[in-house]
Amino acid sequence: MEKIVNSRRYNTETAQEIGHAESGLPGDLDWWSETLYQKRNGEFFIAGEGGARTDYARPTGTENLTGGEKIVPLTLEEAKKWVEENMTAEDYEKLFSPDADPSGEKVWVNTRLTPEAIKKAKMMVAAGHGTVSQAIEDALMTYKI
Repeated sequence: MEKIVNSRRYNTETAQEIGHAESGLPGDLDWWSETLYQKRNGEFFIAGEGGARTDYARPTGTENLTGGEKIVPLTLEEAKKWVEENMTAEDYEKLFSPDADPSGEKVWVNTRLTPEAIKKAKMMVAAGHGTVSQAIEDALMTYKI
């Protein structure tokens, strides 16, 4: 499923599937199914579907509803809550623990920074932080969430 929500693209084919939860039997009015995804940029979203008495219902006339599907973007806090409610404690730690990946493997990230931020990063490099990437990583790791 691919949708634009609030001018942002969400695609279940290109995002990483994180977890799945469902309740009831497909076809029932109260049945729902949700899959949590994470985009390459770190954003989380739910691709969900459900029956006529769920949040996924859609109108079919003036007073009738039927099942439907939609994509719901999530904040980090909403994603954490979803994982807490639908996955294991181990899954939560793997996703949200700062030292979840003991390999220390680095990945490429494309980002846009203001000229002021780039200048500050270069000043951090001059002060001994190694590279611009290391300066940005140091700054991010000291930020408390």
